[in-house]
Amino acid sequence: MDDERLVFGSFRLVPAQRMLLDDGKPLRVGSRALDILTTLVERAGETIPKEQLIARTWPDTVVDEGALRVHVAALRKALGDGRNGRRYITNNPGRGYAFVAPVTHESARPVVAPTNRAGAGNDLPASLTRIVGRHEIIAALVTQLSRRRFLTIVGPAGSAKPRWR
Repeated sequence: MDDERLVFGSFRLVPAQRMLLDDGKPLRVGSRALDILTTLVERAGETIPKEQLIARTWPDTVVDEGALRVHVAALRKALGDGRNGRRYITNNPGRGYAFVAPVTHESARPVVAPTNRAGAGNDLPASLTRIVGRHEIIAALVTQLSRRRFLTIVGPAGSAKPRWR
């Protein structure tokens, strides 16, 4: 299902939306790490060989096992693995990795990440000055932002792109 959530501890993994939430807040995890986590959580309790994790995470690309280790270490850090007795990912030497926390499946409405607007609890500073002469462009961007989660702004050097964030 597109709205299925995989729940473990305080975390909710929404594979269809490629999102990991911690107590309802989006957790920043790289796309490769998210692929690894999704594979492990979907097959919780199983030891998944390193080769399978690499093949699913880096299809059509040759990578060293070191890349897998780096991403697994980042996942463990993001999840707080090992802190306060919590365990999520274990390494079975010579065999692979396993997700060891209990996982429950939940169906719910699709999760929408909070919008990132200045002054709404994000880490961007509030704009101190106004952008002059770009009202139509800004209105078009605001309309697009209400429909999309991600928007790329491109333009020539000196066109104040950083001001539009």
